[in-house]
Amino acid sequence: MSFSRPSKAFARWGIKIIPPESLSLLIDIINTETKDAFQDDASDIIVLLEEAKEKISL
Repeated sequence: MSFSRPSKAFARWGIKIIPPESLSLLIDIINTETKDAFQDDASDIIVLLEEAKEKISL
């Protein structure tokens, strides 16, 4: 974490607690609302959210 440059979105406040029932919706929102220039960055969070979704459905 760096205080020398301001962060945006998820990075702004650090750790996030996302209710399990919201994971699919959040993934859909990120996929549809992320601008093309940021798709590579968005894919990292999508991978993490998909992993979380798999773990809770075990």
